[in-house]
Amino acid sequence: MRYRSNSFDAPAYDADIAGDAYDVPPDPCMLPLIPRDRNRNILLDAAALLIPATSFLELELVGRIFATELLLAGALPILLLLRGRLLMRKLPLLIFAMGLIWLLAQIATDLIVESTFRDYARGWAKIGFTLLNFMSIYLLLVGSRRRVVLFAAGLGIGIILLFIFNPPPFGLTQPWKFGLGFALVYLVAAALQLRTLARAPYLAPLVFAAIGLFFMSQGFRSGGGVAFITAAYLLYAGSGPKYRFPSPVKILFIIGFGALAVFILLESYEAMVEAGWFGEQAKSILRQQALSNMGILLGGRSEILIASQAIMESPLLGHGSWAKNEYYSYLMALLKFGANGGEIPFLKNDLIPTHSVIFGAWVESGILGAMFWAMILGIVFRVLIRLSVSDDPLMPLITFMGFLMFWDILFSPFGADRRFVLAYFITVMVLSHSALYRSSDVDEWADEAARLDEEDAYAPEGDWDRRRNFQFEYHRY
Repeated sequence: MRYRSNSFDAPAYDADIAGDAYDVPPDPCMLPLIPRDRNRNILLDAAALLIPATSFLELELVGRIFATELLLAGALPILLLLRGRLLMRKLPLLIFAMGLIWLLAQIATDLIVESTFRDYARGWAKIGFTLLNFMSIYLLLVGSRRRVVLFAAGLGIGIILLFIFNPPPFGLTQPWKFGLGFALVYLVAAALQLRTLARAPYLAPLVFAAIGLFFMSQGFRSGGGVAFITAAYLLYAGSGPKYRFPSPVKILFIIGFGALAVFILLESYEAMVEAGWFGEQAKSILRQQALSNMGILLGGRSEILIASQAIMESPLLGHGSWAKNEYYSYLMALLKFGANGGEIPFLKNDLIPTHSVIFGAWVESGILGAMFWAMILGIVFRVLIRLSVSDDPLMPLITFMGFLMFWDILFSPFGADRRFVLAYFITVMVLSHSALYRSSDVDEWADEAARLDEEDAYAPEGDWDRRRNFQFEYHRY
């Protein structure tokens, strides 16, 4: 994909990621979101690929613990010894501090409401592993674009191995929705880093639009919507201005345009489903959700209504780890089955339904838990606001992660593999945020990128000016 950058067209690729092209000098015209690797570290590269690839292995202790998490926890002391000072940077330190506050709030709530050992052990472990995962992944990936891509590829490989050796219960009937769809995105986004593919004009938007259509046809509506929004964003970024970061007025315009695009997408999907494009199962699900009067977007997320009532009952303290209350469980069953005269089935458990990362944290640990995830949403929003000015080939992967994080934090439950997947996403957002907010002007950013490139270990310093001037003149004309 070619992006305009500071009055000349720059091919958006990084030779450092391009497979066998490690001997090719990096392109100084590219504005990197994540620095190029100055030295190859085979052990760290192997860890970035293999650790997430073991995610198909898990243990059942107090709750589900994945091999990936155990390996990250085991690697953390070594990473702290070698690179621990990198956690002292402002944003990762803030995230870790807010995470500790979230954990302390959860402990306090559980002690006050007298949660059972099994419940609070799982609740504390969920938060603790999330923080440990973030620390390990951040220290493993910081300063290395190669390892950022390898980790994504490892996640994709791990999902494929899961479906080979231990397919999830719903994976047999809807494999793309419950795993394989994400594996496809991770591997495709990793492949888009290859020099030949990264140079192809508008390939990334076309690929994500095709993925979105395929996901919709397989009943994976949320993934399809995220893929379509990613494609639209990449299309805008590829043809938009690369000179300055957007003004507040333009930011509001982009938000309004995005809201309109989502509305058009939902209406188009509903029309296509009613026309039978995606089969009878999709039509049945759509009509069932239409009866909830919450629309297609929230029709499958009615748990949020119940969670909102639980939050209003105890907004500051919360209800404790794995919060239970028969009243809210009954309301959920009534909302799902009783609204249309159906028989309410026997309740298997009395967990307070949330189906949302941020609402779940708020229900369980109170306002401080919600504040942690609100901060993460703020970081993602800031990254997406400025990301369009970049010509980095990592942009498709980062864009998809950003929009998927919005969906997951607002409308998906937390736990299981999301503990390390979201930790990886947060790491990538932190690295991108650090680059995008280094200055208030892209020209300053470009100068800084050029200065860093000049110090790159891939080319002798004496050979830099000649190569940079040649590439500058070549791309300008």
